[in-house]
Amino acid sequence: MKLPEPEILDKVERALNSVDVWLRGFISDEALLGVIAHLVGIKEVPWTIASHHLHHGSTPGRATKLLVAAAHYQFAKGLVREFGRPEFRRYQLKYALSMVRNAGSIVRF
Repeated sequence: MKLPEPEILDKVERALNSVDVWLRGFISDEALLGVIAHLVGIKEVPWTIASHHLHHGSTPGRATKLLVAAAHYQFAKGLVREFGRPEFRRYQLKYALSMVRNAGSIVRF
């Protein structure tokens, strides 16, 4: 197996840097590794499939899902800008819908 091209790493880094600094911590290392693996053609990555990033409770519980969704939406938006691939557009849509769903969980009428 060869290493990813520096251009791929640069683009993923730019996409990550496009995420608000206060939200970057909600994107797990496994997500970044999974994106890079996908871009170099690796189709099966067991640690991204079987892992779940647990947050340590430093944010209010109901806000966490919304913040995670916002972080992933911004990251996906950056990936779309850098790569323009349809799978990253689906990733962006998934988290846009998650933000809408989870926004309702923190707003009480």
